[in-house]
Amino acid sequence: NVDLLFDLEVNAGPDTALCPSALPLILNGELTGGDEYYWTVDGDTLSTNAQITINDAFEGITDLVLVGSNGACSDTDTTTVEILESPEVDAGEDLRVFVEEVFTLGGDPTSPDGVTYLWVPNPMSLFDSTAANPTGFLLESEDFIVTVTDLNGCRASDTIFVEVLPDLEVTSGFTPNGDGVNDTWIIDNIELFPSMVVHVFNRWGTEVFESQGYNATIAWDG
Repeated sequence: NVDLLFDLEVNAGPDTALCPSALPLILNGELTGGDEYYWTVDGDTLSTNAQITINDAFEGITDLVLVGSNGACSDTDTTTVEILESPEVDAGEDLRVFVEEVFTLGGDPTSPDGVTYLWVPNPMSLFDSTAANPTGFLLESEDFIVTVTDLNGCRASDTIFVEVLPDLEVTSGFTPNGDGVNDTWIIDNIELFPSMVVHVFNRWGTEVFESQGYNATIAWDG
């Protein structure tokens, strides 16, 4: 008869699937009847104690083997850790809009199908903060953050900046008499629109002035 001298048992823990945002994850192995253990992946030793940290260096599916021994005997147990992919998200290109001009947030698409959306902040002017491409208007510039959550509960976020431009303020008259005061036609905030094309017509519809862009150098003097 052969007597069993040691009752050796290793437990690497349950299989785990988690989102990248849940990292780092610490696994704690258990060993009964022994005092030496180490974790291996594909034969490479990663930790020489009961604990191992799963961080963003791990990708996809990894089988981790916990090896335990008491000097004479050894035992192993395997646990599988799957790092799920974060959902793709695109809040869209930054926008430049006028005050109360209706705009649309989000990419094309903002995210693949099968996710939920939450846009913050949620001013009353944002019509649906849970839509993929909500529309709205603003009185002042704002950063918007969209967070998407997939069916696994994994999340990802992206940001878009909406810049609210001041209205163009067109002076209704000027005095081009050469006295150096109010001699040219002033359009306030025109410098925000360097590609603006300006046309001036007389009362009979004949164009009397045209410029690509508009500044003090090329302002109309009548």
